[in-house]
Amino acid sequence: MGGLHGLFWLVLLVLAGIALVALVRYLWRAGESPRALNDAPLSERGGGTETPASGSSARRILDERYAKGEIERAEYLQRRQDLG
Repeated sequence: MGGLHGLFWLVLLVLAGIALVALVRYLWRAGESPRALNDAPLSERGGGTETPASGSSARRILDERYAKGEIERAEYLQRRQDLG
């Protein structure tokens, strides 16, 4: 009977370890900055190759990215000039 008791605790300890690893991985991924995700290629972000339908939506997206601090002022001004 004592052997089964020890086996129970061993299995419980292994399951607790797996749960701990899963929790750490979840918290690690939840802590990734949105900027790091935005710098990733579209294929890694789950996005497609769609482009904005009009210049106004592209400009709006550019303004939002600048407001969030995702791009620097020089890059913002250059892209704004490129959009026209």
